[in-house]
This record gives sequence, C-alpha cells and structure tokens, in this order.
Amino acid sequence: MSIRISMNRKKWLGCSLFSTLMPLSHAVLAGGTLVPAADLEQYVNDGKMSACETLCVQTLEFRDDAKALTSIKVIITNNLAIDALVKVAATVSGISPALSAISETLAAKTALLVYEGTVTTPASSPYSVSYDAYPGVAGAVHNDTFVYELPWETGNKHVSLSDGGQYFTFDMAERTPVVAARGGKVVGVKHKKDTKTSTYQAYSANEIVILHSDNTVGVYRNILQNGALVAEGAEVTQGQKIALSGQSDLSANPYLVFYVTTPPSADGSGQIPIMFQTAAHGLVTTLNKGETYTATHKNTTATVDLSFETNTGFELDANGTVTSTTVTTGTGTGTGTSTNTGTGTNTGTNTGTNTGTNTGTNANAGASTTTPTTTGTPVTQNTTASSGGGGGGGGGGGSTSPIALWLLMMLYAVRRKERKVAAG
Repeated sequence: MSIRISMNRKKWLGCSLFSTLMPLSHAVLAGGTLVPAADLEQYVNDGKMSACETLCVQTLEFRDDAKALTSIKVIITNNLAIDALVKVAATVSGISPALSAISETLAAKTALLVYEGTVTTPASSPYSVSYDAYPGVAGAVHNDTFVYELPWETGNKHVSLSDGGQYFTFDMAERTPVVAARGGKVVGVKHKKDTKTSTYQAYSANEIVILHSDNTVGVYRNILQNGALVAEGAEVTQGQKIALSGQSDLSANPYLVFYVTTPPSADGSGQIPIMFQTAAHGLVTTLNKGETYTATHKNTTATVDLSFETNTGFELDANGTVTSTTVTTGTGTGTGTSTNTGTGTNTGTNTGTNTGTNTGTNANAGASTTTPTTTGTPVTQNTTASSGGGGGGGGGGGSTSPIALWLLMMLYAVRRKERKVAAG
C-alpha cells in the first residue's frame, strides 16, 4: 500500500534514516505513549520503519497473511539533542478512530506512539500524513539584532532561488563548502541518505541542525551524503565549515536550504526573519529571487572593502551584534596660522651672575572645518570648527660662564690690537 505524504518544505524538518538506533528517553509524555527502544528496534528489523537520524514522523502498516492492511500506527521520533514541537495533519479513510490533527512536544531522544487505528473498511488510499516540526526551546526569543553570515565562504557568490527574509534557498553546486551562518552547538546531523538516487522517503534531505545561544535553531538542508564535517555535540563558530552541499532530496538541481526556527507561540510558521551581512548589498533583511549575493565574513582574516555597499547603517561588535544604527566616516582638512615675535636683552658680569629681561608676544589665529562623508542609511553629518595651534614664546636671559667671559676678553684684546695697527 502506497503512502501519500504531503510536505511543506518551508516548515518541516524531515524524517531521516540511518543504520543504528540512538538511545531513547524513557520518560512518558502527555498525549502520546512512549515507544520502548526494544520495540523500535523490532520495527526496524521487520522493515516497518527506519531508524531516525534527526526528527521523523513515520506511519507503520500492519497486514494479515493475505497482505491486507489491518491497522496503522503513527510514531514520532526525535533523535535531536533538543526538544521539538511536532504538528501532524492526517486524514484516514475506513480506519477507526478518526484522525485529524496531532500536536506533540517531544523531549530529546524520545519516540512516541501518537496514533493507532484499525481498518474497518478497505480503501485504496486509507490515509495521508503531513507534519511540521519545530526544534528548539518553547518560548525562545530571537536576538533580532544579530547579523548572520551567508552560509558559504568569503568572496564566493551564489544566486538566491527564493524571495523573502525567513526561508532561504541558494543555487549551489555539489561539494560546495557550507559554513555556519551563526555559531552554536550541533544538535542533529543527518547525512546517510544517498545523494539524489534514494527513492525511500524522497521528500527528506540530509541536514545539520545547530542550536544558537538564544535557543533558536538554524537548519542547513540538502547536505551531501557523508558530507557532514561536524558531529552532534560539537561547538561551531560563525563562518566555520560544517558540511559539503549536495542534492539529497531528488530535486532537479542541487541547492542549499537555510532557515532559523523555533516552536511557534501561536499559529505562526515558527520561522524567524533574520538579517544577513553581504559584501555588495550591505546588511539585508530580504533576499530577492534571481539576485547574486557575495559572502563577507568578519571572523576570517580576509579584508573586504565595504565602501561600495548600498545598505549599511549598522555597526557590529565582535559578537556580530548591532550596537548602533549609524555608521559615520569622515575626512576633513584644517588650516591654521601662527605668528610669534620675541625680543630679549642680556647683560652679564665676569662673576658669573646674569640678569636679563625677556619680552615676547604671541599671537595665534587658526580655523579648521571638517565635513565628513557617510555611506549607507541613515546618514549623519557633522561639521566641526576648531582653533589652530599657537605660536612659540620669546627667548629668555641666561647666565654667563667663565669660559664665555674669557673668550670675550680675548676677542676684545684682538680687536684693540687691530685698531692700534690701523691707527699707526
């Protein structure tokens, strides 16, 4: 019996496969029944479900000896290292009891049986299941002043395949390095799925899930098979390589998905508007489909010229947080004139004492104007006037040393002799 699965790519964190089960919590959560690890292992061995790398909603089918469907079970598995809110929308036909919507918050490493129904009337398509998943901490408040980096290396360019400011898709060739748009802790890694060739659960792509300091979560999807460069539990920094991009969701062309999410407080999508730092566009809160964006990472050693950016107006601290809404740069020239006059007289005696008077005048006039130039919006201009530097003071009297007195006496004797010769 085939399964019809309807997925909203903008909201769900798809179910995943891998070959070994992770240990599961034994706490029973309200609204669902805990599935023991032994039962999960048996379901996997029987081929009724697959082990889960990250977060999965799976429908198990049970049949009689004639292969007729007798019952179904819906099991949600959260193998992330954090809690997750999962909303399941399902319809059943000829199965009792009726099923419409399920909303469950699952603790980390927990699997729940959330529905079990018995077939009462055979039907060609007895059920359909879709779900939205929001990993993270309920009630988390996103730091809206934080500036994210584009999830690829500095200087590289990629085209946006979508419009908006919450869910981002980028044209990206396979094996392109993917970097962390924001630092945090890796809480989930899925990269076992065959690239583009897998037909089982084709809607689900390989992904990396990172928990941020404000308890929101960044999701990077469409990772190359075995292309994760980090493991669960690793602490990563903004701009660090975390994976190689791939084509793991049977799409026509390879691309990368990135978004930030949290369990919604009401009926919202759970996706969070964010702000990117770019080279050619400055700081942007919305990306345009078909437009090319260039990455510039403040945590790298590369120096990027941002003088041509068209959307500045923010100042970042070392943690990537906006600290001011105005950036002002300026150049200026200043001129000043200074005049100084000084007169002094000095008399001395051969006893080595000296008396002197010193008079001096000092005049200073100068003016400087500076008109800075700014880039970006908003623009702030300042005009500053300042006085120029002052002139130097007049010279002062000094003492007369014995050597100087002797030199003066010798000079007097020479000149006296010259006068006598001239008079002779």
